[in-house]
Amino acid sequence: MMLCGDCETLSLDDVAIDWREKNIKYARNAVGKCLKLNFIINNNTIIFKSLIIPFFNDHKIASILVAIGRVKESRIFYKDYITSVYIEDDFLYKINTKNIRLIRSKICGNFSSTNLNFCLGNDQFMIIGKSKELVLEAFNQFNELINYIKEIRTELCDKDSLW
Repeated sequence: MMLCGDCETLSLDDVAIDWREKNIKYARNAVGKCLKLNFIINNNTIIFKSLIIPFFNDHKIASILVAIGRVKESRIFYKDYITSVYIEDDFLYKINTKNIRLIRSKICGNFSSTNLNFCLGNDQFMIIGKSKELVLEAFNQFNELINYIKEIRTELCDKDSLW
């Protein structure tokens, strides 16, 4: 999948989102620079490495939104579907992965459980799982996803974007 765009418009295949006019267009004209996305589409999910991001609309629109760090789902799954990343913000690219802490508790941030879980995060995100190793793996991949999104944003638009 090739994501193309500039500071106002983003397109993937035949779908374009125009942020200035706030509409979606169906056309084959790519604008600006193009990048190959490292995502896999599988059923109703976008997969980045072992992170599974569910979506409930057109996969092209969802892919564009994930690529620029706008996620409407507050939960991203890790490969075992038991370890999850809970997001407190719709803008992944704004999440700070510094000042995190790892604890084992029944209460993890805003989330509670009847079982002990490993919890890693801060006030912007929380990774919760039964396995310490999987929580740490999920964190590393989540951090890679955020860095990848920042790279995409910088590559497509080197000034303030509308998206």
